[in-house]
Amino acid sequence: MQIAEVPACVRLRLRFKSHVFEVDEGTPFSIGRDPTSSLVVETEWVSRNHALIEWKRGYFMLADRSTNGTWLKIGDDDELLVHRDETHLRRAGSISLGQAHPLDDADLVYFQCGDA
Repeated sequence: MQIAEVPACVRLRLRFKSHVFEVDEGTPFSIGRDPTSSLVVETEWVSRNHALIEWKRGYFMLADRSTNGTWLKIGDDDELLVHRDETHLRRAGSISLGQAHPLDDADLVYFQCGDA
């Protein structure tokens, strides 16, 4: 019996409000209130250096570096809290910084993994 391999995410697209970002394997992508972040999110529950997305071990990894944590939803799966830890991004979903996914989705970061 063959086990089907999950294809690696070799391209990551992020969307926040009207901004779209393409993340590649070579450059870490930072999210936070710090003006030098790749994506600046200015809300009170977001830390200065909240999260980092980088390519590791064949996956795009989301590492939480915040006080309040990062919530991740992949597809229809339950929401996952990542706090001072990391997890790999797969398929498509949304990232909520500093609080669980709110009813108002204005501050969510959406992601989509795909092939090159």
